[in-house]
Amino acid sequence: MLCSFSHRILRGMRSSTWGVFAAALLGACGGRATRGEARQLGGDPPVAPTASGTVAPSNMATHVDASAKPVTVPPLASAGDVVLSPPDAASTPPTLPTITSPPLTEDVRGDSADAGVARDYVFGGLTKDGRVVATFWDGSLENLVLLDPKSGKATFVGYLDDLLWWQRQLIYDDRTRTAYVLGSSVQNERYLYTLPLDDTTKRTVVMTAPPPSGAQLSYVLAGTTLTGQLIAAYSTGAGEAIALLDPATGSAMDVGAFDGLAALSGGLAYDAGNGTVYALGLDGSGTARVFSYAQQTRRAGSAILSGDGGRVEQAFGVTLDGQLLVAYWDDVEAVALLDPLTGRAHAVGAFAGLSSWSTQVQYGGAGGSVVAYGQDARGDYRFYEITLGD
Repeated sequence: MLCSFSHRILRGMRSSTWGVFAAALLGACGGRATRGEARQLGGDPPVAPTASGTVAPSNMATHVDASAKPVTVPPLASAGDVVLSPPDAASTPPTLPTITSPPLTEDVRGDSADAGVARDYVFGGLTKDGRVVATFWDGSLENLVLLDPKSGKATFVGYLDDLLWWQRQLIYDDRTRTAYVLGSSVQNERYLYTLPLDDTTKRTVVMTAPPPSGAQLSYVLAGTTLTGQLIAAYSTGAGEAIALLDPATGSAMDVGAFDGLAALSGGLAYDAGNGTVYALGLDGSGTARVFSYAQQTRRAGSAILSGDGGRVEQAFGVTLDGQLLVAYWDDVEAVALLDPLTGRAHAVGAFAGLSSWSTQVQYGGAGGSVVAYGQDARGDYRFYEITLGD
């Protein structure tokens, strides 16, 4: 199972010792680690010299397998299971205009915000005016910034003052224009950080009821509820539980679980409108599925990923009509809509020119934009944007 999704990438905590293990893991998986292992293990991406000898982010993973096919097994007898026909032939993503930023300069590890600097950004969401809420490490502190995907310019918002260890758990709530981060201090205290974009009233609270300590049992954020709570998932060892986190107090409360999810492999997405959280992962037999849990009805279900859905790498949003926004490699990085009831996906666009990336992608803004960050074929770092419409 370790290398079953070798086209996915390694993300996680800042740790020098983890880098040694990560290198071995990446080598064993043909240059990539699975997102399932990244979810459980974490690890800060190494920093490598560029051709010019300067330092630039090196957590981008080059696509190596464009022919990945879904696993097919006999139908399961679990409730909510949807069994599909064999996958269709690969479809060509529609041609939509891709807006790219100018090439970003090498990361000089300087002050908090520079125009057009290539950094190891972590995306949290999009504002209504289309800017990306993101963080990066400047060598001393984690910075929260607003990124203009058309120019690459970063506008400084604030510092995550004593954040030292984390698994890149950042989420942005555009209803309140607030960013939330989970992490630990140098004293290894587990915190929930709240950073509003429009004032300086930062808040840091101790997580009073986290899951047991250890990277593989940490929360993974899915989104924010209409009442301002964070919805997250964490491994219990026997499955994946769903919890609500209160950013005002740091308290946590379990509210449900995904039925049959054995390994989270492709991220989470949350539909705040109907209170449903989605996950991409594997069941106990190793079959790739889209899992769902509805808070209001407490109903869990899943569908086998099939057709283009079987190649999905990452879920990163939900449309107004309940379709998941996902990405997968098809000679270009395709953006698709995945039906969580059937497990099928159909491409709606692609990031033209994107050659390698660390799946930093977000959906939102007033015009329904999808923004990604990565490298082109020459190795230059750029922002890529396509507009799907509202």
